[in-house]
Amino acid sequence: DSWEWSDKWIFFFRHWAAGQPTQSLESGDCVGMSRSNSGRWAQYSCDLKSHFVCHG
Repeated sequence: DSWEWSDKWIFFFRHWAAGQPTQSLESGDCVGMSRSNSGRWAQYSCDLKSHFVCHG
């Protein structure tokens, strides 16, 4: 459940979609959320281009 932001800050997250995160490296090392998962997070490829959220 340990992940790392792009600025290397480590955080823990437990609001995963069903079956996530996977243990497969083929699923990717990045995390995102989508409406199809009701806002819950899923593991994605870091090569996937998508929208982003800025906070701060």
